[in-house]
Amino acid sequence: MRRDYKVNLVITLLSIAVTVYSVETFLFYQRIIINQRMIQKTGILFDVRSKREVIEDMQAEGLEAFPSVHSHLIIPDNGLKINGKMIFPVAGVSRKTTVSCNESGKWITYGSDEHGFNNPTGLFGAEETDIVLIGDSFTQGVCVRQDEDIAGQLRRMSGLKIINLGNARDGPLLDLVSLKEYAEPLKPKYVFWLYYEGNDLGDLVSERKSSFLLEYRDDRFSQHLIIRQPEIDSALNKYIERIAGETQMDALIKIAKLWHLRLLLFRPSVPPLFNELLQNAKNLTSSWGGKLYSRIYT
Repeated sequence: MRRDYKVNLVITLLSIAVTVYSVETFLFYQRIIINQRMIQKTGILFDVRSKREVIEDMQAEGLEAFPSVHSHLIIPDNGLKINGKMIFPVAGVSRKTTVSCNESGKWITYGSDEHGFNNPTGLFGAEETDIVLIGDSFTQGVCVRQDEDIAGQLRRMSGLKIINLGNARDGPLLDLVSLKEYAEPLKPKYVFWLYYEGNDLGDLVSERKSSFLLEYRDDRFSQHLIIRQPEIDSALNKYIERIAGETQMDALIKIAKLWHLRLLLFRPSVPPLFNELLQNAKNLTSSWGGKLYSRIYT
């Protein structure tokens, strides 16, 4: 190839790369910029501290504060090791002040329940459970106060006993794990599966890379997480310490992998595994006489 052709080819490729990553960076910061502009119009003072800084400030005041832990981050490790055994948690550290996120100018925190979910403590008792919610960030109530999330509003309107098992970025496989580990022992009358069309199938693509999670295709498999909270908290404490210095790199890693651009341009097709998991969830709920309902968010 002639030298001038090589030069033109390199320039073209560099131009494409710069354009693609410029779009990716724009998509990443777009929501942050829009949120900040909306908040500025309301006159609210935006808290610019990072999650790590917020946790350190709260700990300096004597509070046991921890970051929210999202199970999809554990997928590359295929679980966490504790006492020489592997365990795959699906919630955060229990009974702690949990720092969630900041989309409104103020950092949202909540007190995690006895199993690390976003609920008031005491719901996992002997009293009959009416409704269990499973799903991702919509279900968990990311960036809203605990009493303003879906479960909180349903409790207020109905007076029913409702338990929220949601966790951000949970896809269909992690939803099934939460159902198996925490809903089955409670045997609720109803299970509401809140499915988000925007990224749940993409999350399933990641989830099926975990051989540990795929064990749940067998309805007899269980980690018995509901009775292993001390082990879970110990494993999560070590995990949080390990990733404390890595969390600031999350944004750069997403940009490097063109995460936002790929999410915008490519919608994965429905894999057979999804239909299998949905049927498994329906069968599991029916086994104790409950009913499964699915709500789709677009």
